[in-house]
Amino acid sequence: METWGSLPKSQEDNSTIDQEIDSKIVVHNNDPDAHLEAGQSLQSHKASQIIDHIARSVVRDKLAFDRFTIDSHFESIDSWIKSGNCYLAGLNAFVIQTAASLNSEAYAIISEVDNQQNQGDYSKNPDFQVTIYLEDVDDQLVYVGPITDSLDTGFGFKIVNDALYAVYFDDDNSEVAYSLLTVDYGTNYVLRCMFDPDTNTHHWYINGTEVYSAVYSHSYALSVYAFFYIKTTDRRLKRLWLSNFHYDAIMSYV
Repeated sequence: METWGSLPKSQEDNSTIDQEIDSKIVVHNNDPDAHLEAGQSLQSHKASQIIDHIARSVVRDKLAFDRFTIDSHFESIDSWIKSGNCYLAGLNAFVIQTAASLNSEAYAIISEVDNQQNQGDYSKNPDFQVTIYLEDVDDQLVYVGPITDSLDTGFGFKIVNDALYAVYFDDDNSEVAYSLLTVDYGTNYVLRCMFDPDTNTHHWYINGTEVYSAVYSHSYALSVYAFFYIKTTDRRLKRLWLSNFHYDAIMSYV
């Protein structure tokens, strides 16, 4: 019995159907743009936020370790410059606490050291993330991000009472702020911000979702990895809780 695969393609072309299929497969395999159009498999794979792999299937020699990286669960805070009452309440629980007085400030900051020149600069694609927790949402001012302690350069997040803002400072050292959402007390928020030097774009994320972006090209240098700040606007003690700090940037070799 003759099968369909051995039938000729047409009266003008006696190639069999199997041969024609094989020919089409060869053409497809030789096409460098195969599956790259919008909605096709490789583009969908590339655009996916999470690509699943079997546990322990990605080996170390397939990973790139070409960025300067800090990952801290606040095992120690010895390297931080601190002001006010800053202490570890437990593993991965860094507390920055004010006094119970008006305009009381407390902060912690970490910046470049001698072997890390230019590592915090905008040109290095800085990427910052931390988890914060507030005990209440009244009468307080908070800054979080790669911001200088003079509060006039850098970018990150600002909280006024219960209002959360994306902020950056322009070349005139003026603050530019955009309202994001209302925060709740007793709730963890994962705050991330990064700067793309190729497009001069700031990006802000909350709990893994991008919530705002802004384009601005900075002419000033930046050397701060993280600044955590809280100030009272009434005569009540305030605490800012921090965990899971991450920072990475393009590796600097100068």
